[in-house]
Amino acid sequence: MSTTDTEVDPAVWNAIAGSSVQIPPRSSRVYYFPQGHLENSSATPIQSYGLFLSRPFILCQVSSVQFLSDNSDQVYAKIHLQHLHPRRPRLRDIGNNSENVQNDLTSYAKILTRSDVNKQYGRFCVPKSCAELIFPWIDVSAEPPTAFQNLIFKDNFNLAWEFRHVYGIRHFLTSGWSSFLNSKKLVAGDSVVFIRKHSTNELFIGIRRSIHADNMGRWNFPLAKREKREKLALEAISLADQGISFDVEYYPRVGTRDFVVSAERVEETLFISKSSGLRVKMAVETELFSKKKWFLGKYLSEGYEIKENLSEDFQELCFGLGFFLDGENLGHDFLD
Repeated sequence: MSTTDTEVDPAVWNAIAGSSVQIPPRSSRVYYFPQGHLENSSATPIQSYGLFLSRPFILCQVSSVQFLSDNSDQVYAKIHLQHLHPRRPRLRDIGNNSENVQNDLTSYAKILTRSDVNKQYGRFCVPKSCAELIFPWIDVSAEPPTAFQNLIFKDNFNLAWEFRHVYGIRHFLTSGWSSFLNSKKLVAGDSVVFIRKHSTNELFIGIRRSIHADNMGRWNFPLAKREKREKLALEAISLADQGISFDVEYYPRVGTRDFVVSAERVEETLFISKSSGLRVKMAVETELFSKKKWFLGKYLSEGYEIKENLSEDFQELCFGLGFFLDGENLGHDFLD
């Protein structure tokens, strides 16, 4: 964790990360997938590292979880893992009330268009459904009628941003938007997440940077950040292989694989009776975040490698569990 990084409210963190992201709670049993960790952290093909892992996945227990934001407003989780041995007592299960916490929030994400980031316009077009879900209620019948409201949102660093919400046939954020745009260095393709916490009526705003990946789906971070993440991942993999407790940093990204997965999910999948030709269906979150797409796959064989010609979506489903799938896009969208 950098000195410039900051902790984020877990519920707000989850809203910014996206509905498909599942961070295991403290004391839970998980499987750690070293190869998935390295591929999540590096744009370099894993074969280039010449790693020889004694196991494709390692049973661990979550000792602690920190929900953080780096200095570019990208949220990530720092998870401390320790090896779980059958004869060693587990940490006491503290339970998980994440579902109750999440029910206190409503969020809405929008991908920025060219007009949203055009400095000459200096305004952000708010979808009507976003205004109705997130923004405070407006009494349009009030006398005298008002045509705007000032809204204050807190970002990941607990800094307050004031926007003027102008409404009529369409909804816009005007005053304050240009300052936010320039400060956060937003570009077309980035997403802004608006969040409302019902218990306190607080408003939050988060950012999801646009996807920049190579043809293998690996993230292309700036060089300095990529080298740091690769180094941390290699250190974690080395410690994990030696049976020493270790930390991992997980940046949630659409289409990337989870490399710390609930033990129950893994074990349930491993014990499913499988045969060649078995049909599998899954929902995958798209870059639009508010939509998901159905994919259909066919089980082919078993092993601990990933075929290069498989789509990222199906690699995420079967990674490390010994499944080879042949996938096809059904092209069917649905809203969360």
